[in-house]
Amino acid sequence: MKRVLATCLTGIVITSAAVAVAQEDRGFTAQNFQTAPGYGSFLTVDGSQVPPGLGGGVGGLLGYQHKPIMVRGCLEEQDGACTEWADEGTALVKHYLWLDVYGSLSLFRVFELGVVVPIVLYQVGDDAGAAGVDAPSSNVGLGDVRLHAKLDLLHTFGYEGDTVGLALVPVIGFPTANLIDGESFMGDSFITVHPKLAFGLNFSRARIGLNAGYLWRRTSEFSAVTEIGPRITYGAALEVLFSDRVSGILEVFGQNGMSTDLTESPLEGDLAARIKTESGIAVTVGGGAGIIAGVGTPLVRAFLGLAWMKPAEDDKDKDGIPDKIDECPEDPEDEDEFEDENGCPDPDNDADGILDADDTCPNDPEDKDGFEDENGCPDPDNDGDGILDADDECPNEAED
Repeated sequence: MKRVLATCLTGIVITSAAVAVAQEDRGFTAQNFQTAPGYGSFLTVDGSQVPPGLGGGVGGLLGYQHKPIMVRGCLEEQDGACTEWADEGTALVKHYLWLDVYGSLSLFRVFELGVVVPIVLYQVGDDAGAAGVDAPSSNVGLGDVRLHAKLDLLHTFGYEGDTVGLALVPVIGFPTANLIDGESFMGDSFITVHPKLAFGLNFSRARIGLNAGYLWRRTSEFSAVTEIGPRITYGAALEVLFSDRVSGILEVFGQNGMSTDLTESPLEGDLAARIKTESGIAVTVGGGAGIIAGVGTPLVRAFLGLAWMKPAEDDKDKDGIPDKIDECPEDPEDEDEFEDENGCPDPDNDADGILDADDTCPNDPEDKDGFEDENGCPDPDNDGDGILDADDECPNEAED
């Protein structure tokens, strides 16, 4: 039932794209840093698993980026696309201060739903008169609200471990920014649909996350030679645990506009430190810079995040029974329908000295009366004459 419900919810999120209203403007966002709101997220790279039980969290990330949108002269053009841009140019968006407010709810290692509300606290830039592009018309506003869903593909369909993770993560962006102001560079002019696959590997002191997806968006004209349209997206992240509460995160993320125009293939790298408390509070501080100076990639970026996530229940032996009620927290339950609720393995359920793996009757103790005692099954009437051994003077010789 959980699997069916999760699949239906994921489908609803994807198909909800049909309800948005289009606007004719240059609408696209100056922000490529898309905060990932769910369990196990790095920075923008989504985690690949949904936690056990009922969980969730809330948080906020405050950030600043310098010169995320530059208008430069084209030095070399090929097939209508600029392959080399001038180093100097006009900062259409020079200073950009933002706050992402987010929350998530996860359900039983199957499905997670999250929402991100981006708020532009301040942005300013210069008009690029030669290119015919004006600076943002608004300094403060609301970005495009994003709805994130996650379907844990491995745990949903029977995987019991935690080393490997794989999830489908559809993200729907609603054009809230352009409904307010279509010339603000705070959001797209139409709904965006961004399905991703999230893959993860977990080790004792480190974990790796990989995301790959396709961002569908309405094509907008940025300048005479640059378009903002659909893109392939990707991201890779590494988190190293320095102690039980402190970790470091390295992340690289980018887009590819399937064009030779470098402005359509932004790439950025970020480095952060994260401190967690036993109560589930996490503080993240970091920064980064553009690697390929595409539209939306800043020269430098800095950010500070504060979040609370419902602490996962400790389960050292990964048997699904929390340590606080597990009588054997370091030895996994064998789940053979015999006292499975106490968290302890039972290699010999009936305590007859014959291990369950070799016991034909693991829940019924052998009576050890010298008759077929090696199979682990009790024999109440050894000779099969209808007289129970307890009343049979000759239990191994049948009555004539």
